[in-house]
Parts: sequence; structure tokens; C-alpha cells
Amino acid sequence: MKREINYNNIILDRKSPEPLHIQLKNALLKELRTIPTNKKTILMSERELTEMLKISRPTTHRAYQELINTGLAHRLPDKSLELKSDARSKIAGSYLVVGILLPMDFPSYVENNNQRALPYLKGLLGRASELNISCMILQPPGPEASDSEIDAFLEEHIHRLYGLVHLGTMLNSTDRGRILRRIMERKEIPQVCISGFSEFPHIGSSIPDIEPAMNDICRILRRRGIRKLGIIANTTAYHDYPFTYLAQFREETMIKIARKNDIETTPITSIKDFAALSELLQAGDIGAFFCHNSRTAAKLQQFAAVVGKRIPEDFMIAGFDRESAIPDLTRIDPMAEKVASRAIDLIVEHFECGVNNRNRIAKVTAELIIGKTLQ
Repeated sequence: MKREINYNNIILDRKSPEPLHIQLKNALLKELRTIPTNKKTILMSERELTEMLKISRPTTHRAYQELINTGLAHRLPDKSLELKSDARSKIAGSYLVVGILLPMDFPSYVENNNQRALPYLKGLLGRASELNISCMILQPPGPEASDSEIDAFLEEHIHRLYGLVHLGTMLNSTDRGRILRRIMERKEIPQVCISGFSEFPHIGSSIPDIEPAMNDICRILRRRGIRKLGIIANTTAYHDYPFTYLAQFREETMIKIARKNDIETTPITSIKDFAALSELLQAGDIGAFFCHNSRTAAKLQQFAAVVGKRIPEDFMIAGFDRESAIPDLTRIDPMAEKVASRAIDLIVEHFECGVNNRNRIAKVTAELIIGKTLQ
């Protein structure tokens, strides 16, 4: 029988006043949390574990007996110890709690999401409530936190959690990657990123699928006879941290989709490059612009008025956002509430079945909202 427990993670402190058998039981419980429900797992024999950890046989026996007494394992006829199929559920307890890890700088997160962070929280809390799961809002340790302080934060919370949802990082500090990486390394509970990805294969993602909506935009442009599209990128700097926002690839994806539809693209790195933008608008050969978000689209609309261009008569605009301050802006709605709701479903699925190539990433189809800026 394949063993799912990583016994190399078990470290006992012989100088601690806590008895070794209790330390061993707690270390085993930590490892047992990593095993999906309904996985048949045979624990290492008492003799093998005793020799591996260089402890006495009675110490190992007492730790294993604790697992039996609490209903987490049982003896088989051949005397081996098998983990019960519902062990992980018993460890999680009767009242399930999902932790929502806030970005390290939550005000920046709200601002960068154009004051639209509420749908994510609404989707998380709403779906959790439907499944009778409680939610706990967690603020991660600050950038000055030491590794031991991060570990203390985890030990305080992780044992009571059914899963952990990541909203992002959003902190201008070189330490944010270190902190988030240390949290994401833990495998005792399922972890899911919203609208982003992690470098760790045991962490899932719930993301909007924006390609169908981008394809629809391109089809509309082709029907209008437009063969050249300006791509205005976001000015926010993205970094390669354990949490990588899907937004980092938005313009790249639009360029790929446009090319598949035989539409030429002209990338514009910043809406603030007035000289370059003015030259493009005056030339008049770009029939439409795709903007990173509605704020960028609003700036483009303002600039068009300054140079005497009309929308959609002189060129068309499409943006990206759940909502927009621009009346009748054609935009891709990322369906934030549904993406967040799906993250809770992923937590449940990963807890029950584990993470694999088929269920690691969940995609929610984004919606194209047609407005007058693309008519």
C-alpha cells in the first residue's frame, strides 16, 4: 500500500517538557491532515517508525494508540495500522471553517480592484453559508515578521481551518514573497487562489475564463471591418511572487486572440504616453482599443475628447471590469462573485479528493457586456 504520509517532516524535541508520544501524535495529526478523505492509507509500522525516529517502542505505541482511541485509525488483522477513511473530516471537526487570507495591504487591494473587492467577499461568504461553512478573515503577518513569527501565526490558525483562500498580495515589499511562500508551503489544508495562480502544485486556482469574451470582441470588430486593435496595458507593476495575478496576462491574451482572428495589434504600454497616443489617434488607422480596465478606458475617453475624436464614430473602445463609471462601455465582466463562490467549491473538492491536474484550476466563463462604445 502506498504511503501518503511524509514521515521526514516529523521532528521531535527531546528537550521539550512535552512528552515525546504527545509530540509524535501531534506531528502525525499534522501529516494526516494532508491526506484526502477516503484515501486508504497504511501507517508505517511501529518498529519502522521507532527505528527511523530513534525513539523507544513504547513511545511509538502510545502515539499510535492515541490515534486509535480518537477514532482516526484502526488495527487490521495483520496488526498494521490503517487510517480511517473519515480521519481527515474528524480532524477538521463538525464545524467547518474556511480562512480568507487578506492581501497584506488590503486598502491597496481595494484600490487596485477599482473599489470592487466586495463581490469577491460576497461570493466567498455566500457560498460558504450555503454549505454551512463558517469563514474567518485572517490578516497575514507584516513584512517585518520573522519565519518563527509566521510559523506561530500558522500554528495558531491552521489547525482549526478546513481550507484557506488567498485574495492576493498587494504589498510593495520584497518580503511579501517570503511570507506568502511560507504560508503556501503548508499542505495540511487545501489552499485556493482567487483570480491568480501559485507556483505550488498543491494549491488550486479559481479564475475567470476571459478568452471566449475576447473572441466575441474580435468577431464584432471583424464584422465592423476593423483590422487593427490598440492594446492599452495597465501601469501597475506585477512581480513573480507565489501569488501571480491572472491580470498580468490580460493584454498578452488579448493579443493572442486578436492574432487568431487576423486582427493586427498595437501594444501601448501606458495611457500616460500622450504623445504616442495622440499620434496614433490622429493617424486614424486604429479602429478600436482594448483597455486593461474601465479606469484606463475612462482616461482614453477623456483624451479622445481633448484631441477631437468621437467614440464610437472615430474609434471603438472595449474594457475590463465588473462595473464601469463610463456609460455604455463595452467590457468583459470577470464574474467576480462566481469566481469566489467556485473557490469555496474547490476547497471542498480538494479536501475530499485531493488536488490533481483535472481539478486544480476551475474556470468561470467571463461575460461580455455590449455597450455603445463598440457599436
